[in-house]
Amino acid sequence: MKVTMKQIADKVGVSTVAVHRAITGKPGLSDSMNKKILSAAEELGYVYNTKRLIKSREFLFLTKRIYFLRENEEFYSSIYYNLKNLCDNSGAKLTLHFFESEEEKSLLENLILSKNKISGVFVAGQFTIKDLIKLSKLPLPIVIIDFYSPIVPLNYIYLSSYEDAYRLTYYAISHGHKRIGYISAAKTDLSLTDRFYGIRKALADFQLPYKKEWFLKEKDEASNILSTPLPAELPSVFICHCDLTAKNLITTLQWQKIRVPQDISVLSFDNNKVALECTPQITSLGVNKSDFANSAISLMQEKLKTPGEPKKILLQARLFERESFMPFKK
Repeated sequence: MKVTMKQIADKVGVSTVAVHRAITGKPGLSDSMNKKILSAAEELGYVYNTKRLIKSREFLFLTKRIYFLRENEEFYSSIYYNLKNLCDNSGAKLTLHFFESEEEKSLLENLILSKNKISGVFVAGQFTIKDLIKLSKLPLPIVIIDFYSPIVPLNYIYLSSYEDAYRLTYYAISHGHKRIGYISAAKTDLSLTDRFYGIRKALADFQLPYKKEWFLKEKDEASNILSTPLPAELPSVFICHCDLTAKNLITTLQWQKIRVPQDISVLSFDNNKVALECTPQITSLGVNKSDFANSAISLMQEKLKTPGEPKKILLQARLFERESFMPFKK
């Protein structure tokens, strides 16, 4: 038999309005009463349609312009469009906003606080600790996508760049490669720093050399070829910080009559569309962008229903094996 809100209200001794507030995550109840009602609902076996939690609600998607306006950048835009489809299908509204200048940050804060229409905020990409602290003070659920800070209490869905870099390096080592290089971006980015140290740790653990001349920084990803010169002696495999850099590297190697993967293998991160458009297609470590979107909407639903303590979800990246990599042959 289906359990009703009235049965929960009768058990706790409150109105059905109070039960509805607790179950849908709306304000107006004390923490103790909220927990009491939710505990009674769970005890009675009440099932609430989670789609109803976001129906007719409005959400914001905050990110940086470069993630949408730069050519061949599709990581966060893909997450956004997947998330927007999920919201559209559930009767919710998702609006994209850029969150960079102080004016934009101030306008968005006023929008959230004054109109009282926004139910939650999704934030995609890396932002400063100062920005995260500001977001953590807003009176609504915040879900951070593809970033994690251990010191700011927010809800996070992220990948471990350090562990993923270690795994990708070990993949190369386990297939016989001992001369391993890495191409990063010139910009400073915490995920890139984590990947650098993940690769270094794997090399150290397996007593393989770290050669500075094999650790390059690409200055301009938009150039369609590698914007930094290659060393005279090449490693047997290059790990690239993203698929676009990997594509630029492959183009540069091919112009120099260096075959991929027969002469040198290429590995990458992100598993974007670029990896499939390249010839040869790129072996890349990443997740389906729908995984981020599905996890983000589920976490937002959970926090609308039961605010409670912030939650972090670590997604497991997987390796998409393609033609740019082959085991080392002496």
